Amino acid sequence: NERLENLKIIVILREPTARDLSMYNMYADVIRGRKYDGQSPRGFRYPIDHPKADTLLREDDTIMTFTEYATHAIPKFIAEKMSPSLYGPMLQNLIKYLDRKQILILSYEESKSDPDKFLSRFRDFVGLQSDVKLEQSFSNNASGAAEKYPSCSVQKQLAEAYRESNEEFYELMDKNPGPPMEQRPFLRFSLGKCLEAHQEIASTE
Repeated sequence: NERLENLKIIVILREPTARDLSMYNMYADVIRGRKYDGQSPRGFRYPIDHPKADTLLREDDTIMTFTEYATHAIPKFIAEKMSPSLYGPMLQNLIKYLDRKQILILSYEESKSDPDKFLSRFRDFVGLQSDVKLEQSFSNNASGAAEKYPSCSVQKQLAEAYRESNEEFYELMDKNPGPPMEQRPFLRFSLGKCLEAHQEIASTE
């Protein structure tokens, strides 16, 4: 219909392991807040289209470490195609219903390395004039208890688990070009710092 034809979707993608860690920290923060407010940490969804946040909880309602979560919960989400970090299936589903030119895929990494270029892609896609000022803001609501880095072994494990989906995503991007302002070729995901490597660097400073 006409509404669907005029729809524009912007998707910002981050390296899957980093995205999983960010989501873990967000969920853990929500659980801590619910406990502080005297609410049950179980039985709620946040956001509603993702598995229950209580998958972060141990049997005694304490919060798992990210290593535990990555070992026990994330592989199940991947196997059941429920992980929101499976970008290949995500893009495949989108292009079933929308013209690829209606979907702008942006790189989270580019938002950090070249924010002006990142924002110009956004501006051109939605049709804003060049003199319209945009400010980029990715909120970080995680508390001081947030885990900043995955362990190197967990990062390697998840990178391998997401490898097939990532390759499917890259292939779909190559075979189904997006709008002209989209980055092409799309920046491949690169692993960030992991815990042991970060600690080693910090100890030498």
